[in-house]
Amino acid sequence: MPDVRYLTFIIEFLQEAIRDANETLRRPAPPVLMPEEREKLTVRINKVEEYLGDALFPQKADGNAVLWDYNTQSMIKSIEVSSLPLRCAKFIVGKQWIIAGCDDMQIRVYNYNTLEKVKAFDAHSYNIRHIAVHPNLPLFLTASDDMTEKLWDWEKG
Repeated sequence: MPDVRYLTFIIEFLQEAIRDANETLRRPAPPVLMPEEREKLTVRINKVEEYLGDALFPQKADGNAVLWDYNTQSMIKSIEVSSLPLRCAKFIVGKQWIIAGCDDMQIRVYNYNTLEKVKAFDAHSYNIRHIAVHPNLPLFLTASDDMTEKLWDWEKG
């Protein structure tokens, strides 16, 4: 019998992915996020901004992930993740990681202090659209345009 925590996490992930997909379909995405879009996105990226005072948002058009200080409205760091569009990124504060999903179907993991790539691997057969990180367990979920959702455990590789 599956653990209720896993099932709850998966259900919440799917609900959030569906909401994001519906919102995306209702409006065309700008080629580069405008300041007002950045502000909206920083509020949605985990609760890590309360801890760091910063937020992460994908710079969709150019494949960069940007660490943004929303108090000063200035960029702190930028990580070149891919030459293709970056669709989603999340913090894992306990590991000091950023997990990013791109149109090249890969997941990339970076240390957000050193900007070094920790790991990169093929995750899906089409663009990765959504990542959700479990708040307590070493798990994250990805959703893709290949119509699959995958559960990953970073402790098991």
